[in-house]
Amino acid sequence: MNSPSRNVDVLAAPEAPLVAPSSPRVLVANQRQAARLSELDATLTGGSLEAARMDAARLRQLARQELFTQPPDGAVIVYRLAVDGHAQTGVLADIGIRDYRAGRVRRHEATQPERVRRLEELLAATRCELVPIMLTHQPRPRLGALTASITQRPPDVELAGDNVSQSVWIEQPGALADDIRADISDIDTLYIADGHHRMAAAERYATHHLGGGDDAVLGVLFPADQLRLLGYHRCLPRPGGVSASDLLDVLASQPATESLRQCLSDDVSIEPGTVAVWLDGHWYRLRLRVPRSADPCASLDVTVLEEGVLGPLAGATGTRVLPLPGNQDARGVADWCADHNAIGFLLHPPSVADLFAVADAGKVMPPKSTWFDPKARAGPFLRDLG
Repeated sequence: MNSPSRNVDVLAAPEAPLVAPSSPRVLVANQRQAARLSELDATLTGGSLEAARMDAARLRQLARQELFTQPPDGAVIVYRLAVDGHAQTGVLADIGIRDYRAGRVRRHEATQPERVRRLEELLAATRCELVPIMLTHQPRPRLGALTASITQRPPDVELAGDNVSQSVWIEQPGALADDIRADISDIDTLYIADGHHRMAAAERYATHHLGGGDDAVLGVLFPADQLRLLGYHRCLPRPGGVSASDLLDVLASQPATESLRQCLSDDVSIEPGTVAVWLDGHWYRLRLRVPRSADPCASLDVTVLEEGVLGPLAGATGTRVLPLPGNQDARGVADWCADHNAIGFLLHPPSVADLFAVADAGKVMPPKSTWFDPKARAGPFLRDLG
């Protein structure tokens, strides 16, 4: 395989475009190899560094055997994720490391140094990327119409697994690809949806292995109005020797509790500012006292709940707050809490607008507060770092 050419520097000057659609350094797998890449990703991330090096060598051997397509300069790659009747369609792009450092690519989550270090070691060992970082931007109707026109035809690669289907279209150089490239070049801010640790690891890799160079990382850009953002629910181990009535009194007396009432039916639908509480087989509706604050983090439901309700309660009872994935419905939360003798708290997820506000303020959301579903995954792509 010929060495892929380096993308044009996307931050050569302050007024330079933020992103460029990816093609020169990305290989698209055929149908059979896409399935193999999906399987190999688990060994790349879960095994030893030596095993990762060997697997990466196998990937490059497959590439040399021309089992991948290298889109030509000027092509555009469109990528769709679909699950449970929901679909989100984006464009693959090279995300400049210097843009991330400059704050044009913004984050909303904190990262764990040890995990970032491990991912940097994997990049150094394998010199390849399989999973694009998922980013979002303000909706662009024209861009949506352009990508929709491409997805009218059958995809070039389609891969299904874990109830999520991945579809890839390669739009060859031409007027349509040029229009997409032009529209994307007008994006001035990107927000990381999923992949904060991989983005931080790519920045460390550029610093330690490229002399602080201006390399890029593989990303996919989804419009904000297509993303499905779930949250994380919370649970608290039920303290022994305390009646349900006393626990309800304690919950009602917490600083951030405005009101607490039992639900009259099994309908536990929630809205912003309201939390559904499961205790001993019954649901209650807890209305939060949300403060007015210039700090976008302070008014998040998860922040108010943890700092003004769960934190004091956990401290008083000597227990620890645990997160539960937001893809569980009320029945799932109730069943889990019943099995683990816990009190459940069902939260309304934050909005993408909340995420933008937090990221724009240079802050991070509380841990375990956003859950994007579906997420980009391994299979269709191989980006060779050389």
